Amino acid sequence: TSVQIFREIGEQSRINGALIGIATASLGLGDLDRCWESCTAAMELELSPHSERYYVHSLFRIFGYLAEQQGNSESAVTLFSASMKRERETGIGTRKPVRSNLVSRANAIRLRIGESAYSAAWTKGERLSMTEAIALAGSIPRPVSHAIPEEFSSLSRRELDVLRLIAAGKSDRE
Repeated sequence: TSVQIFREIGEQSRINGALIGIATASLGLGDLDRCWESCTAAMELELSPHSERYYVHSLFRIFGYLAEQQGNSESAVTLFSASMKRERETGIGTRKPVRSNLVSRANAIRLRIGESAYSAAWTKGERLSMTEAIALAGSIPRPVSHAIPEEFSSLSRRELDVLRLIAAGKSDRE
């Protein structure tokens, strides 16, 4: 696989960038299982002894999105906060659209769970050590996959993705 090739030639940063790209795209397409797989693989690489941990803030954010999708609002806010903390510590910025999405989602959660619970979760994320934040991200369970009907079981993963997009009303070009 591509990941094995990158590992063999020592391109860990490129692997993680690619895995986070896959996770982000999968999240946008609603494929939470693939998103979780990609994030878990990237986290494993980020925790290796020679990692600079450049992508940890992105992983905290994406695991936060997964927590939110699974109804765990407090963990989502805590991971969002840990992500922002890590950005400040490293000086690694997040692109404006990504930050806007995070702020929008965080505000929606704030309305849903109330100011007190939100503030407590945010403060918790600010106070987490790197080890604690990694443990929280790693505790987000794999999303429950939707069973594939028998008549579609012979389709490849890509064919199923295309089928989902068509079912969602997307055009050929989209």
